[in-house]
Amino acid sequence: MTLAVPPLDPMWRGKSIFYICLVAGLVLDLWSKNWAEATVMPAGYTPGMPTPVVPLIEGVFAWKWAVNHGAAFSMLSGNTLLLTVVGLFALGVMMLYVYRAQVTERLLLVGLGLVASGAIGNLWDRIRFGWVRDFMYFDFDLPGHESLPFIPQRYPVFNVADIAILAGAVLVVIASSRQAKAEAAAARAA
Repeated sequence: MTLAVPPLDPMWRGKSIFYICLVAGLVLDLWSKNWAEATVMPAGYTPGMPTPVVPLIEGVFAWKWAVNHGAAFSMLSGNTLLLTVVGLFALGVMMLYVYRAQVTERLLLVGLGLVASGAIGNLWDRIRFGWVRDFMYFDFDLPGHESLPFIPQRYPVFNVADIAILAGAVLVVIASSRQAKAEAAAARAA
């Protein structure tokens, strides 16, 4: 009995925009984390140690070194193995979407490339260090935190990978919404 393996050609042909976004986002993320480790991280830093806020735009944006042992907002902190497995699974699902995407779905491919770049960047940190390196910080209180308990007082420290994941997810939602509207319009026209 032979096992039929689907052709890998749909992963590559016409989908270079996905790989360009993935590589560019990953390079920028890893470079920026290395830069921050060399310049933002305080000398003699140990995880858990408080770190200073270095303002770039006073009261708006700053550098602040932090390590995150969890996922977004430090959820599942200390569960490195679980987060690694979940990250690898998510990458597998993304690659399935890339495989199935049409070459004309460029916005979807860009979004998936950005999400994949951020996922790989944070996964690299998690496997290499046991935590994710963060260094960007919004230095103001978030509106609504006083009355809504699910809104933190301050946005957590983040990195380029987090930006890529968020931007990519927004693009995937927009692309999916456009696709759904196009399919609904085609169904009405038929």
